[in-house]
Amino acid sequence: MPSSAVGNNRVYQDQDHENEVDDVAFLTGDREHQQAAANRAATYEKPIIASCTPKQAIIVLIVVIASSFLISIIIAFARPIGCQYPEFIPPPLPKGYRLRKPSANYLTTTGEAYPWKDIRLPKFIRPLKYRIQIRPNLTTRALKGQMGITFYVTEETNFIILHSRNLTINEYLLRDVRGKELTIRRSHECIELQQIYLETRGSLFPYQNYTLGIRFDGNLTESLEGVYMSKYTNSKNRTRFLAVTHFEPTYARAAFPCFDEPHLKAKFKISIIRHRDHFALSNMPLEKTEDVGFFLERGLLQDHFQETVQMSTYLVAFVVCDFSKITNKTSRGVSVSVYAPPDQITQASFALDVATKVMDFYEDFFGVPYPLPKLDLVAVPDFGAGAMENWGLVTYREAAILVDPEQTSTKSQQYVAIVIAHELAHQWFGNLVTMDWWNELWLNEGFASFLEYKAVNSIIGNWRMMDQFILEKTQTALALDELSTSHPVSVSVDDPSEIESIFDAISYNKGASILYMLEGVLGEEIFKQGLTNYLETNKYLNTVSDNFWECLSIAARNSSNDVHVKTIMDTWTQQMGFPLIYISRDEKIVHVKQEMFPSIFRNSNDPERPNSTWKVPVSFVTSIDPTREFHLWLNGSSVDFEVPDSVVWFKMNSKQSGFYRVMYEESLWAQLTDILLKNHTSLSAADRASLLDDAFTLNRVGILNVSTPLLMLKYLEKERDHVPWATALRHLNYLQQILSLRKAKENLVCFIQKLITPVYNELGWKLRTKHVEKLLQEEILSAAVKIGMVPAISQATKLFQQWRGAKTPISPDLREIVYSTGIRYGDKSDWDTTWKKLQESKISSEKRLLLKALGSAMDPWLIQRYLEFTLDQNKIRSQDIRTVVDSVAQNSPGNLLTWRFVKLNWNKLLNVEGGIHSIGPIVNAATSRMATNLELSE
Repeated sequence: MPSSAVGNNRVYQDQDHENEVDDVAFLTGDREHQQAAANRAATYEKPIIASCTPKQAIIVLIVVIASSFLISIIIAFARPIGCQYPEFIPPPLPKGYRLRKPSANYLTTTGEAYPWKDIRLPKFIRPLKYRIQIRPNLTTRALKGQMGITFYVTEETNFIILHSRNLTINEYLLRDVRGKELTIRRSHECIELQQIYLETRGSLFPYQNYTLGIRFDGNLTESLEGVYMSKYTNSKNRTRFLAVTHFEPTYARAAFPCFDEPHLKAKFKISIIRHRDHFALSNMPLEKTEDVGFFLERGLLQDHFQETVQMSTYLVAFVVCDFSKITNKTSRGVSVSVYAPPDQITQASFALDVATKVMDFYEDFFGVPYPLPKLDLVAVPDFGAGAMENWGLVTYREAAILVDPEQTSTKSQQYVAIVIAHELAHQWFGNLVTMDWWNELWLNEGFASFLEYKAVNSIIGNWRMMDQFILEKTQTALALDELSTSHPVSVSVDDPSEIESIFDAISYNKGASILYMLEGVLGEEIFKQGLTNYLETNKYLNTVSDNFWECLSIAARNSSNDVHVKTIMDTWTQQMGFPLIYISRDEKIVHVKQEMFPSIFRNSNDPERPNSTWKVPVSFVTSIDPTREFHLWLNGSSVDFEVPDSVVWFKMNSKQSGFYRVMYEESLWAQLTDILLKNHTSLSAADRASLLDDAFTLNRVGILNVSTPLLMLKYLEKERDHVPWATALRHLNYLQQILSLRKAKENLVCFIQKLITPVYNELGWKLRTKHVEKLLQEEILSAAVKIGMVPAISQATKLFQQWRGAKTPISPDLREIVYSTGIRYGDKSDWDTTWKKLQESKISSEKRLLLKALGSAMDPWLIQRYLEFTLDQNKIRSQDIRTVVDSVAQNSPGNLLTWRFVKLNWNKLLNVEGGIHSIGPIVNAATSRMATNLELSE
């Protein structure tokens, strides 16, 4: 995953008002306003190429960083910090925010009072088995189906409630276990609750099975939810269509009526009717195919699939397509296949290799065999998420699964491996054992987000994924969890409209980080034993977090490690935020104290969180042997421990494995800074990164003097590891974003230029062979270009022109930098040529780079045209709108233009994206660079 880019362009607020442009008039196409905006961009928004002495840079930077504390207060609520995973994981919603208020007066479609007043379904009916026949018509876009649901009643009732969304019910038929038909007296539908209420003439008796038959109609949607249509263009330039499903969290009800809550598991027997020139895939292997007649003179076939195991509705899936496939087998003989459009199937080999190896890793790690006979992975041309873990039929957007070894960058290959590992972890943790309700989503997603790194680290060791884990998961989660908009990882949700709001970086990244910390506390073997027990005990069932904690506690006790996991983990899952650990030393005695992290973004007097404390597993390394970790518990507000006189220095939170920050007393900071400057390799790369991360953050919130992070930065001249550099550049990028005074920004840019020059000169533009070196090179070259280093810009634009003229191919690892620089410093002809290459490309990762690069244009007319393209799905697929908006918002004048565009086209974007949930990432992208009072008022 890319680290935050180092940007350098901003609409400065200290210019004369005469130079300002009426953005609304500009958006309507007024040529005078367009020219004024272009002139202003040329005058004020050109890349900063500063010149100053090192001493000047240091002095000014001290003032700059010190002032950033006050500026941060102003912008705290104007700029949410976002991160992407797998495609995009939004920051948490504002505290107390509800997508809608629960109503006590739900109405039926006929305007009557709806009889059921609860958002949740009744507890006395449990589905046992669904028999579903469904026909997605790719010609008419109609969806037709019929089904029978066998269910069990636990108490006497005269009504049944199930979910349905945008479906027309044509017929109901209810029978008891003997086949006797029972009368349905009346039916009601509540659109708001997405429920159907069926009242029976007589009673349904406890401990009896019943079967409800339903015939229904619907439509294939265009919103990438439920059952929808996707398309691609083949080698003959013909458009080919396919039907795809995406049901998580609450869209199974848009495909067929069902009891659509995760704890209401059942078995599914699925049949798909389709044309002869397609085939169908579902969760289970094909059982048989039969002729079922003709439609528009085309033969129809019906595919019958084997019955599924017990599973939740959101994991049901099917695809109707004409793709090609490649297949392999795991060491235990499970068939693993990757499906892709025929012209792209050669790009599926990397995914197949990774998936097969990851399956073997998980079977060994979990100690539980994969329970299905096959696993299919499908590359879907139009897909809203990064991927979806449907049991036995995992769906991916193309850029998250397809790799061309000659065309795909190192970073993109790593992304593909991570996403595959994430979804396959769910086949056990989430599918085999499922959360009881969505408030436990964090355990599903946090676990997969943790294990994805362990799995890839195991099968491709030289990628050093666990060092990258702290960069992409721990650090991003800490930055978000200090905000007042954060929430506990275990958060209450009732309304289905609220469920999607918790698919955020707290659930994913903080969840992953605290599980990583817990594994460190217990040790990997105890952790694995507890996990195996948890999966074996609860397979095909639903659980809550306490079930997992108990299995881990039992494993610990069996190993003579009496740890009460629930007591520990409740302090991390039931409250938001994290501790700040204060460290001081008095000769042999080290004093450790915790307080809630005092972020400037949070009201310290918040009555809901008084005197928060955590049970903190404190780890540290010392000067005697920096490779040996020591551990102690901080269960209350403070604890002391003793170290020998021979310990010169110690570094707390070894490898940033704990979810907390550390504030040392001044003399201890000085010792650690001295180690970095004199012998930085004494500390691991993760420890070096965590020192930078803590120092910059503590300075930003006004706790640590600015001199400490500044002195630390000097050591980077010798640093050649990707993770510390990415950490430092992320914080420097933040400073650039919040600075509005041009002179201050120039001096900051000057400082960064001098900081990165040594490593830039060493790495240059030569191709690297080691994975981590490639990541570092891309990080440094990207920063060099964005802060205006003339040699870097010259080389990038030279390579761009060579590529544009089809003379010289560009190394995949340099393309993102070259493309964006070429567009940024190019003209309309350069933009149009790149757009044409985007239309012609058959490489998903390449198309993604080109989409991002086109947003780097500085010409306001080109920016506006590109944004308008997002309203035309023939130009920009709906799944890619967020990528376009995000790329444009990263620069000026695109920053404010993007937000204005989103506001003016709100309804159109809602229609294209399919609803308020889908447009959320677009809004976040459009506002992610806002950093002034003016932008806050917007």
